[in-house]
Amino acid sequence: MDEEVVRRAATANPDAAPIRLFQESLPPGIRISQSTLEVEPGYKHQLLGKFAFSTGEEVSKDILITQVKRMCVTTGANAAIILFRLVPNEHQDRAQAIEAVLVNLQSTESERGATPVPGTSL
Repeated sequence: MDEEVVRRAATANPDAAPIRLFQESLPPGIRISQSTLEVEPGYKHQLLGKFAFSTGEEVSKDILITQVKRMCVTTGANAAIILFRLVPNEHQDRAQAIEAVLVNLQSTESERGATPVPGTSL
């Protein structure tokens, strides 16, 4: 089944839905407990899975983000917690790989109509 998801993601439109990216940060309602991500009580978020991607060489971070967005669109995730694997150089816009936890963020009653959650919608 994983191979089928990856195959479908390869041709998915990365702009088919707004995806919120949290680079090395956690959205409200997600926490780390005993080295594991979990949904805090009172939230209905879903942690859908982990995704890692690399071309095997240094590339633009935009290329890596596009792959995460394709996987989000394919799996129904509307957010991802991302971490770049950097290579030692002066080019902060490039990386060798990206890792992501795919998340389906669900609004709580108190969040509806409130200030938007920080994060970048790309």
